[in-house]
Order: sequence, then C-alpha cells, then structure tokens
Amino acid sequence: MEVCKLYVLRYALTGDYAWRIIAPVFDTEQNLRNWIGRAIHKDAQLRYRNAVNSGKTLLFNEPRVRGLASKVKTMFVVEGVWDCMKVDYYGEQHGGGSVAILGTSITEEQLTRLALLGQEVERIVILMDPEAFGVNVFIESALSGMSRAETVLGQLPVGVEDPGALTPAQVGALCKKYVL
Repeated sequence: MEVCKLYVLRYALTGDYAWRIIAPVFDTEQNLRNWIGRAIHKDAQLRYRNAVNSGKTLLFNEPRVRGLASKVKTMFVVEGVWDCMKVDYYGEQHGGGSVAILGTSITEEQLTRLALLGQEVERIVILMDPEAFGVNVFIESALSGMSRAETVLGQLPVGVEDPGALTPAQVGALCKKYVL
C-alpha cells in the first residue's frame, strides 16, 4: 500500500486498460500528462500500454526526485516505471533516487529534463538493461557537457539483467557503490 500511495498507482478492471496496474506520469507542476498500464498476466499479448498520443517528453518520477533534491545526491536513470519504482523506493534511504525514460530510446526533451535534474544532484548513474548499451553511452556522452552532475554508466550485479529484478539488498549495494 505504501508503494501504491507513493507512486499514485491505480488498477483498471474494465475497458482498454482492464487487468492492468496504471502508473501515472506527471509533469513538474504535478499535472497528469501520461500513464503506463502494465498487464498483470505474464502471458498478456501486450504487456505495456501507454495513453494514446501521449508522446514521450516526460520522465517518470521526475517531480518526486525534484522534491527530494536536498536528500537525494545521486539519480539513477532507468528504462521503465517498474525499474524506477524499485530503485527509487529502496534507494531513497541510501541517498539515491530514480527516473525512467519510458523505453530504450530517449527524446531531446527527456535529455534536457535529465540535464536540468543534473543541476540538482551530484551524480547521474545510467542504469538501463544491458541490451540498451548504445543508449546508455549516448546519454552519458550527451549529459557530460550539459549538466554539472558527474555522469557515469552503472553496472547491474552479475546475473541481474533488469533493474526491476533487483532485490532491496542489491539496490542498497548499488547505492553504496554509486551514491556520493
């Protein structure tokens, strides 16, 4: 319940989003601008479903990380909302926060948002799935000239292919490794 309240999660029983957990995406003024629906059935044909014509300009969890800027020294950048919630929820107690770029590609608007967040934190850790290595390197390179924060490529523990699969203890170990 605490996670549901913290990230304002909802659940749909009917309609296009039936049997999905709904994760809202807010802009910096806390206006609802998008949402991601994730099927609860692992054999669902369409695992994720976004709001129609929502575009990809925002970062999931950006308002929360901005609000914690005095407490959070390191921001982890991940792909999806579930990765983000796992790293953010367990990382906060270690000085880490997380945002998600909502996929394996990044837009100019999202890159600008990351750079602006980089003015509020000391380190940005790019921690996406291994198959997104090219995107990781691109983000690191782009942010190094746009942000005051040190930007580094993070590495998941051996045997972990996705930040959403991290255990709370593994998130804590990552924070000990990367949080300034």
